[in-house]
Amino acid sequence: MPPLTRQDSRASIYSWWSDSNSLLVYGPTINLHAAAKPLMRLMYHRQALDIIRKDRGSPLTSTILEMYSSYFPWDYVSWATKAAILSELAHRTLSSEVEAHAVVDSPVCSHIAPMLESPHPRARSCSCRLLQSLAGYESVAPAVLELGPCEQLVFLLDDKHYSVIHEATATLTHLSRWVDGAKGVVDAKALGHILRLLKLPDPAIQRWACELVGWVASHESTAPAVLKLNPSVQLVSLLGGEDSLVWWVMYALSQIARWVDGAKDVVDAKALDHILRLLESPNPEIRERASKLVGWVASHKSTAPAVLKLNPSVQLVSLLGGEDFLVQLVTIALSQIAQWVDGAKGVVDAKVLDHVLRLLESPNPITREWASELVGWVASHESTAPAILELKLIPQLESLLQDPHPPVRDSAISALEAIRQWPDGVDVAAPTDSGSVL
Repeated sequence: MPPLTRQDSRASIYSWWSDSNSLLVYGPTINLHAAAKPLMRLMYHRQALDIIRKDRGSPLTSTILEMYSSYFPWDYVSWATKAAILSELAHRTLSSEVEAHAVVDSPVCSHIAPMLESPHPRARSCSCRLLQSLAGYESVAPAVLELGPCEQLVFLLDDKHYSVIHEATATLTHLSRWVDGAKGVVDAKALGHILRLLKLPDPAIQRWACELVGWVASHESTAPAVLKLNPSVQLVSLLGGEDSLVWWVMYALSQIARWVDGAKDVVDAKALDHILRLLESPNPEIRERASKLVGWVASHKSTAPAVLKLNPSVQLVSLLGGEDFLVQLVTIALSQIAQWVDGAKGVVDAKVLDHVLRLLESPNPITREWASELVGWVASHESTAPAILELKLIPQLESLLQDPHPPVRDSAISALEAIRQWPDGVDVAAPTDSGSVL
């Protein structure tokens, strides 16, 4: 029997009589139509599961998707059946952009958002998960936004089931990765729930709330909404949690600190009180996030004094023997600190210059770029320039003028200019990209 194509049967005279005379004194009667509905639900549920099982391992075709879509409009198909279909599609599209496109181009797509209003909590959760999978692809996200799910997702943030709140928060987070999605999330007033979500006794929900804050704060057009909310105090209160949560807290704080007013809020919330401990965390990912936060706070003139007072340079320099990405972030942080006179002194005292030559020769172009920036900043201050001049780095910096990455070349030029401003700087002509002389 193909899905939901059962032929209409002629009403039985006995069924009609039974349904029409239920109050006669002859005793209880059975509504055969009502009795048949649970059986129909069971039959269609088994049928749908069988289709799902047989289809696994094969590409999603328009035929299969049309078959799946035929289950959604009918009340006699159980919510559990619909949830099973949504769950299968969420799993399929999570790892395949091609199948994600197939879903949004199929009749199934029009049923996803309405399922957010299902009375069945698992159906609501599975609908959220499918939207998450689809929104994870930049090429598919616009089609998801056209469904207008944000307001209903925000409504689910007050759901009585934590599992639904978790999935709704995760879905809003996936949407907020993209500028238009973040705007939709803000317009739907999702941020009005953030402080409450961060206080819920559920680390999974707190984790997604942190990531949501981070993504919205990362976009210039939506960052003001996060700064107006000012969740930094609540975020900092979570820094004593498990590493899996602390990483996302630090991510959110780092994104907030990209902006001057956000960095002020982060400092006022006493996030820097935790930095030295986090830089010494046995978890390298926590050390990465702590380094990134230091770099952003140190980059702003108004908040740099808080970092200089903390003086994390010794801890940062101790991390320069770590993994490549950690070294990159530490180099950036040290460079941001070194742009200030007192910061440059702290960096030199922490013996960062013992590592500079190796950093300039790093296979990572971002590390080479920021190592050159670091040299330039230290060389720009009268009190710390002698330490750079002693290293005689001009040959290494000149070699970077031929680097294939333009930001590396630009940073090397700046470093050479900073060195040559001093009488003891070697007066060597360095060619620019066009072949002219500096």
